[in-house]
Amino acid sequence: MKKLNTIIISISFMLFATFISAQEIKVAVFQGNGAAQGCVQDAVEAIKIDKDMSVSIITSADIISGALKNYQVLILPGGGGSRQMSDLGYAGCNEVKSFIKNGGGIVGICAGAYMLSSTPDYLDLELVPIMATDIENDHRGRGIMKYKVTKNDLKFFPELKDCKENYLYYYEGPLFKSTKESKGVFCGEIISDVSFHNTPKKRTVGKPLFYACDVEKGRAFLSVCHPETTPGMRWMIPRMARWVIKKDLKSYPSSVVRLKIYDDEVLFDKELRKEESKLLKTLLNGSDKEKISALKRLVKIHSWDSRRYFKGLLREKNFDVVSTAAWAICEIGYTRYIKDLEATIKYQKFTEKQKEELNSYLKKLKSMVNN
Repeated sequence: MKKLNTIIISISFMLFATFISAQEIKVAVFQGNGAAQGCVQDAVEAIKIDKDMSVSIITSADIISGALKNYQVLILPGGGGSRQMSDLGYAGCNEVKSFIKNGGGIVGICAGAYMLSSTPDYLDLELVPIMATDIENDHRGRGIMKYKVTKNDLKFFPELKDCKENYLYYYEGPLFKSTKESKGVFCGEIISDVSFHNTPKKRTVGKPLFYACDVEKGRAFLSVCHPETTPGMRWMIPRMARWVIKKDLKSYPSSVVRLKIYDDEVLFDKELRKEESKLLKTLLNGSDKEKISALKRLVKIHSWDSRRYFKGLLREKNFDVVSTAAWAICEIGYTRYIKDLEATIKYQKFTEKQKEELNSYLKKLKSMVNN
């Protein structure tokens, strides 16, 4: 009887595990030549917000080997679209197209959105019937971009119902316009004029920020900006992933849905880029006091490049520098550095009171990840 009970329990556990696995939304993030490492990792961390999702990094070799059959959603990240296309090659592109047309979901972010478009004289998948414009000026700039929240936005992001305007990080993303075949939904209307590096003025103004559509049996969602790296807006990525596979648009906790971080655009003109460069050098060579001041300023202007310095500052001898670095990581929601902060708390020689302070940041950071 005891042996029978053991067998029954084992079978029950296996059935339960199978049920849980069947309910899990499996997401793959493409990592190939041209996919920016930071964009890949940020997309991975954003997916971790949703407790019903699991996420893996997938390569071109995996894709041509048929690995997409193990996933429901594929994310094409930022970086260089043409180089990612080249890395996929003919065989990889065909696998991606087949995956989507036969019911898979795909999310394209910045360069990934370029890849999904049907843009003449551009190496793309021609999966989505919209085209990019002003490609010759796609080095126009970066920064926190302001956009108008439209009625269509609320179909995907109802959290924005009380927002007339919102902010997302833009980094030389595509500018789209419809074609005769466009039957999807445009949403978000860009307000900011990103026109640096001697590019023409007002090309970004009035352009759509998102596009969502059916692709035969599958669905696609394209994002011009980078929600995955924008503090308070990373939840948009798992939301997009849910939409492309027709899952309920689950809500997320207030620890990750933070709509009041920005109240104006922060665009990196020549002067701000010069200031950023000086601040980054300060993180390497400044005094403790100067490093703390630089950290606070870099967080305020949301410097894209500064994040990679933060984890190194967790190893500093001066506790105030370490504490400010932990605050900065927590403020931007950079859950990628959870293990680094854990190691700092466990192995560095700080007082119990100091470790308690660091643990408060760690607890807040962990609340932004649900799996």
